[in-house]
Amino acid sequence: MDEEIDDEKKGLSTRTMPLRLQREVGSLGYTHQQLENLKKEAMKGKRPIETLTETAPYFREKIQDCVIRENDEAVFRCFAVGNPAPQYSWFRNDGLLIESSRIQIKKSPDGRIELHLNPGKAYDVGLFKCVARNSRGTAVCHARLRVGGRPVLPICEQCSSHQIYVHWCNPKYEGNSRTLYFCLEMRETGATEWKKVSDTVTHEFWVVHDLKSSTSYEFRVSAKNHFGWSEVSLPSDPCTTEPEGSTQKIKISRAHKFQQDMAERGQGADQSAETALDYSREDNPVQLTTGGVQDLYSFVSELYVGRYGAVINSLAKEQKCAISLKAIIASSDIESSAKREYEILKSLSHERIVSLVSASFHDDLVILGLERLSGIDVLTYLTLRHQYNEDTVARIIQQVLDAVEYLHFRGMCYVELQPDNLVMKDEHTCNIKLVDFGSAQFLSRPVSERPQIGSLEYLPPEVLKDQELSPATDIWGVGVLLYILVSGYSPFLGVDDEDTKNNILYVRYHFDKLYKEASTEVTRFLMMIFKRRPEKRPTVAECLENKWLLPSEFMLRKREHSVFTSSRLQEFAAEFHSKKTKANTREKLVK
Repeated sequence: MDEEIDDEKKGLSTRTMPLRLQREVGSLGYTHQQLENLKKEAMKGKRPIETLTETAPYFREKIQDCVIRENDEAVFRCFAVGNPAPQYSWFRNDGLLIESSRIQIKKSPDGRIELHLNPGKAYDVGLFKCVARNSRGTAVCHARLRVGGRPVLPICEQCSSHQIYVHWCNPKYEGNSRTLYFCLEMRETGATEWKKVSDTVTHEFWVVHDLKSSTSYEFRVSAKNHFGWSEVSLPSDPCTTEPEGSTQKIKISRAHKFQQDMAERGQGADQSAETALDYSREDNPVQLTTGGVQDLYSFVSELYVGRYGAVINSLAKEQKCAISLKAIIASSDIESSAKREYEILKSLSHERIVSLVSASFHDDLVILGLERLSGIDVLTYLTLRHQYNEDTVARIIQQVLDAVEYLHFRGMCYVELQPDNLVMKDEHTCNIKLVDFGSAQFLSRPVSERPQIGSLEYLPPEVLKDQELSPATDIWGVGVLLYILVSGYSPFLGVDDEDTKNNILYVRYHFDKLYKEASTEVTRFLMMIFKRRPEKRPTVAECLENKWLLPSEFMLRKREHSVFTSSRLQEFAAEFHSKKTKANTREKLVK
C-alpha cells in the first residue's frame, strides 16, 4: 500500500484509479467504473468494428399504467433498443420479480418484452418498474397497477319542470384505455327499478328530458372502454323537478348543447383501435412527391390558420385514410422552415409525435399530410374544465419529456416549445402529440447555419446568445411550459422584448405567481430546470426520475390534492390565441 502511494506521488503508478481513493471513498460506482476502464485498456487495439457503435438502452415503448379487476390478467409491455441488446429486470415496489406459474416474462420475436400476472390479485397493486441494462448504461420506466374504478356519483345541478341537468366525473383509473361511452340510468325516488336514459353518452353531462313535474328522481352512471363496462356509480342525491308551469329553464353552453345533439344523433366516440408504430420509417422515410393537389387529396374543411400555413381536414386518396393537411407557403425564409419541418418529420415514429402520412410539393405550397388529431391544444383542453389538478399537469409534462427524449435519441432538438405545439389526440383523455416542427433543428447543425427562430419568451439563454444547441435546450422549454400550467403566466415575459430578453439571460422569474395550491416538489423541479448554463440542467432521464414525476403512492395523492381553478389559465389562453391569430395571414392559402 505504502509503495503504491509513493509510486502515485512520483507519477509511476499505472492504476486507473488511485488505490488510496478506493479505500477511502470507494463505492460500487467506483468499482464498476474501474472495471470498465480496465476492460477498455485490455481491449485497446483489439476491439472489433461492430463494438464501436455500442449504445446505451433506450425505451422506444414504455410500460403503461394497468387497471384490472380481481383475477383478471395484468400485462405490462415495453420495448427497449441498444447495442449490445439490453437485458431486462422487473420490480414491484422495488422488489425484484421472479418468474413463477403466475408471474411470466415473455419476449416476442420483434423484441418487445411482456410481464404477465395471471391471475392479477389485489395485493399486486403498486408501482412496477422495468430496467433495461447493457454494458453502455441503464434505462428505467415506471407504471402503476390499480384496481378499476367507477364514475363519481352524478350531481343534479339544474332542473325545470320537465328537465334535469346531470353531470359527473370520469373514473379515476381507466385502464390505460379512454372511456368511450357512459350509460346514464334514472329512477323515481323510492322505486326499485332503474330505467336507461342513454348508453351512448360521450361526455360527462346530460340533460334528461320528458320528466314529470314535481317529482323526485335519482341517477347513476357507468363507463365503458375497450375492456368493457365499469361498475355503476352510487346513486345521486334526490332531485325534484319544478312544478308545472314554472318558468325555470336549463341553461347550458352552446358547446354542451352541440355535444348532446351529436350524442342523441348517435355520432359517438371513435372506437378505432390503436395502430402499431412503424419503426421501419426511420430507415425508409416518407418521400416528397409532386403532383396536382386535387389528385392526391380530397378537402373536407379548414381547421386552423397558423404561422406558416393552414391545417385542413382532408382525405388522402392513395393511403385511403383521414388526415390533417398542413399547407405551408414555400417562399423566402418560410420555404426553408417548411422543408426543414419535412426533413425532421419524414422519419419520426413515436407515440407522442404526430405521424407524417404523406408529403408533396405543389406550385408555391409544401403540403404535409399528418395523422388526424382533435385540434384541441393543451391550453384549451385544461380550460374546458372548471378546475384541473397537478397530477394532470404531471402527466402532460411526462408525455412531453417522452417526446423530446425520442428527438434527442434521433439527434434532434425541438428548440421552441409553445403550448399550441401540444395537441390532444382526442378531447376526452389526457394524451398529447407534439406537432409543428418548423423550429426543430438537428443537433449537428453548426450555429452559423441556424436560422432565426422563435417567440422570444419561450427561448433559452443559449439560443439568444447564438450558442450551440443541446438536449438541455428542450429541458428549458419544458420548464417554461410547466410554469405556465401551474401559474397561468409566462415566466419570463417582460414589458417589451428587451426586458423579456434580460429576464431570460439573467433567469429572472417569480415563484409568487404560482398557484398557492402548487406543491413544493413542483417548485423545486422548476428551480432545477431554470439554470442559465445548459450543462447544469437535468437530463430527460433525470427529470423523469424526479420525485415530482414519480408515480409513487405518496406523490400521486399529493398531486391529486393540488387542485387549480382554470380561470387564470383561461385568461392566458385567450391572450395567447389572440396573439397567434393576429400574427397569421391567409391570403396565399385561399385559392
